[in-house]
Amino acid sequence: MIKPLIIWPATTLLGLFLCGLALGSLDTNYFGPFGLTLSAISSIATICIAARGVTEALEARKRWTEPEEDEPTEPMNFRSNVTPSGDRLKDLEAKLNELTARYRDLASHVEARFDMSLAVAMDAHERITAHEDLTLPELLAKHAGPVIAVATCSLAGTVAAFAPVLLHQSFQSLLLHAGALAKAVLG
Repeated sequence: MIKPLIIWPATTLLGLFLCGLALGSLDTNYFGPFGLTLSAISSIATICIAARGVTEALEARKRWTEPEEDEPTEPMNFRSNVTPSGDRLKDLEAKLNELTARYRDLASHVEARFDMSLAVAMDAHERITAHEDLTLPELLAKHAGPVIAVATCSLAGTVAAFAPVLLHQSFQSLLLHAGALAKAVLG
């Protein structure tokens, strides 16, 4: 995450310096139009970066929906449906069979509810995990490098539009001194 934060501004500063050297080497001063163009392009880039961040946030919001409600189940009946027949052993056997059947039904009902709850929990976990990728700090950090680079370009463009003569003279002087230094070293 740190690399883009450093690479974008460093590349921008290097590019601006090289553009300044190129414009300073020309006889005609183009710093004014360059500054206005750079400011306009930087503004458009800022709008595009912001729109991209909003688009990513809206896509994350679409993925983040509440889990669906469980289907209501019918309540369990705990009353005996066995009618007394007069034979106590037969009645006990019928009640025992009924209780065994109800136990199986209850066990399958509990298992089905557990499976349903587990599926809802897994779905919620997947949604949260997908949503963690686009929290606000992550979204801001993701676009921090380009935003810093674009803001730097915008400031440089404003300075170039505000003081084109001073910039032209400064870069011409820098090139002159660099040329003299190169002659003295290689000389």
